Amino acid sequence: MKETEAGYRLRTCAGGWDERGEFLSFEGGRTHVIVMRLKVLAGASTIAPLSWPWWVWVDPTPSSPAGKAGALVPVGSPTCSDIHRHQENKNRLKGSGYMARSWLNQIGKLTLKALLLGAMIVGALIVLEGSSSVILLCFLLSGMGERPLAEQRHTQYDQVLGWVNIPNLVVQDMYGPGVFLRTNAQGFRGSRDIGVNVPDRKLRVICSGDSFTLGYGVDDDHTWCQLLGSMDQRLEPVNMGQGGYGVDQSYLWYKRDGSILNHDVHIFAFITADFYRMETSKFLGYGKPILGLDRGQLVVKNVPVPRRRWYAPWATRSVAAIRQLKSYELAVRAIRHRRSRQTDGDDDTHDHTWEVALKVLESLHEMNEARKSVLVLLCLPGKADYLSSASEIWRRRLAAESKKRGWVYIDLITEMRQLAPDQIEELFIPPDGHYTVAGNKWVAQRLYQRISALPQLSRKLAGEH
Repeated sequence: MKETEAGYRLRTCAGGWDERGEFLSFEGGRTHVIVMRLKVLAGASTIAPLSWPWWVWVDPTPSSPAGKAGALVPVGSPTCSDIHRHQENKNRLKGSGYMARSWLNQIGKLTLKALLLGAMIVGALIVLEGSSSVILLCFLLSGMGERPLAEQRHTQYDQVLGWVNIPNLVVQDMYGPGVFLRTNAQGFRGSRDIGVNVPDRKLRVICSGDSFTLGYGVDDDHTWCQLLGSMDQRLEPVNMGQGGYGVDQSYLWYKRDGSILNHDVHIFAFITADFYRMETSKFLGYGKPILGLDRGQLVVKNVPVPRRRWYAPWATRSVAAIRQLKSYELAVRAIRHRRSRQTDGDDDTHDHTWEVALKVLESLHEMNEARKSVLVLLCLPGKADYLSSASEIWRRRLAAESKKRGWVYIDLITEMRQLAPDQIEELFIPPDGHYTVAGNKWVAQRLYQRISALPQLSRKLAGEH
């Protein structure tokens, strides 16, 4: 029993009371406060615990104040077992909270460990990828196991065009065993030299373009240009395609070496990437000319073309090696993504390029009219065009301008998109994406159907000049 300051004695169990009237129990060396703060209520002879679920029975003592003997509200006397039971309930609740917090702590620790493990794996992959890229870069720079740029085997420096075919060249296994490439004395693909005049009973067809026209990956006889002659013996094809050429270089080569030849049809072929090549002074490290406008007239810039890549082949090899790095690929994708976000419909960032290209097409028509030749603008499909809409801006502009001016414009991308996916795979060489023999044949067949139906050409094929 304990006598309070008010002179009352309470029933207590094992423990002690502090100076504030709080009962303290001792468990395992730690002190826990059982909420039993006592307070003498003014005008009453009871002592109530502030957070106890019952009133406490108070026994009077000789020192109790007068008039305050006995308890007025004897709800129940807290015995030792009552206090212990209440303490156990609190400990149980406290234990449940502790267990919950313990589980949360365990989950947090496991999550932290998983994050650390993931970070270590990612870091290891980064180090491995980085070291592999460095090793690969050194391997490529050394030239070991290098597959040389195809054009290096059959081209030479040209101060106006950047590069042209080496004349009178034969590379027997150019693209594989028996897949040959030959050039004539003029540097055109094929073994037969082309005279100024068209042979009797023949219609000469000049094919200008890039590697898709040159016939990268197939032999001389299976380029789409040459296949036109196989389909109709009255046609004499002249292949003026060159790997890596943009619209500007194809135009300049025809102007210099093609326009001097009499011809009946000029097929000016391109993929949409050829327009973007007009915007740069280099291609894979090799210098090239750039076309610009001066008072509405075409001017050629960056000529003579710098030839440092030709006498420093290691520099070109360096560019090709860097292009194989993942960091380079990531940077290119980021730039393309940024450009695509900046481009909206016809509000294109390449308006100047289109203005120059339009002048090129006007000049081509003037030169062909002077030769009484039919100019055919041919948009060739790449594999990416099957699903991608990146070429839409250029194609819409070409179609609209051709319709307005009465130009002959053939777009084979629309026809290619009508094919089934498995048919598409048969047309392109993996991974380069150039035409297979079947792909060149597909282009030649559709092109021949279109040009043979042209009134200007059909009359010539019928012998009406």
